[in-house]
Amino acid sequence: MKEIEMRIHPNPSHSDYVSYIKRDVLFPQILPRDMIIVYVEIDVAVETITTNAEPNVFDPINCEQQLVDDYQRLFREELLTDFTIEVGGKELRVHKAVLAARSPVFLAMLSHTDTNEAKTGVLTISDMDYDVAHEMVSYIYCGKTSKDISEIATDLLIAADKYRLEELKSHCEKYLAENLAPENACTLLILGDVYGAPRLRARAVHFILRHPKQITSTSGWEEMLKRHPTLVTDVVNQFDKTSGIAAGISVTAGGPPLEVPGGPASVPAVVPPPAGL
Repeated sequence: MKEIEMRIHPNPSHSDYVSYIKRDVLFPQILPRDMIIVYVEIDVAVETITTNAEPNVFDPINCEQQLVDDYQRLFREELLTDFTIEVGGKELRVHKAVLAARSPVFLAMLSHTDTNEAKTGVLTISDMDYDVAHEMVSYIYCGKTSKDISEIATDLLIAADKYRLEELKSHCEKYLAENLAPENACTLLILGDVYGAPRLRARAVHFILRHPKQITSTSGWEEMLKRHPTLVTDVVNQFDKTSGIAAGISVTAGGPPLEVPGGPASVPAVVPPPAGL
């Protein structure tokens, strides 16, 4: 068997190597059985290369924040708006699709072509301040309040209840429950009862039972006696459950006395008659 020395040369136009041999050199050396045995020596230069993995370009948190930012810009810059909310002598330019997607009340209002709002493209709100409406719409777009709501939390909860914005309502309810004080406890108890905010209602009752002497001297307590006597009854009925926690309470407002279950005999509770509502 004859050996033929061959060399492999680099080709600048390719990324690998190509072998060269002439046919008239190769064919005379082919064995009778048409077999060619090729011996190859390969030298491999090994180099360790360390590379950083490609960073994950998808970040759910960043994508969510980008979505919020985009919707804030949509509302702030009034891009391609198709609906107007008139409130407090001012206008809010908004998008029907966004309102309908977030509020079932707006969905019903704008889905029926026979409503005045659907026909005119204008909603006039007469029972809400502009700041409250602006904060409500901002929450519709972004899912968060844009500023401190301490001055408008009560009205914002009422607005959220009106337009069935449950997340916003829950947010306001939590804020108010965390900021109970003797001067607002009765007002917030009434608010929680009237607008279906059970957590706020329960927290307000508990707060009143913890601070009876301070609260029964407030104008809010007097208002509750006159206009919401059933709430006073509910508070009184909690005496037994709280093991006398509100034993220092004293209620006076013309009418027959109401016995306090399990409470001291010296603690009268009086609920005004229905005629005084």
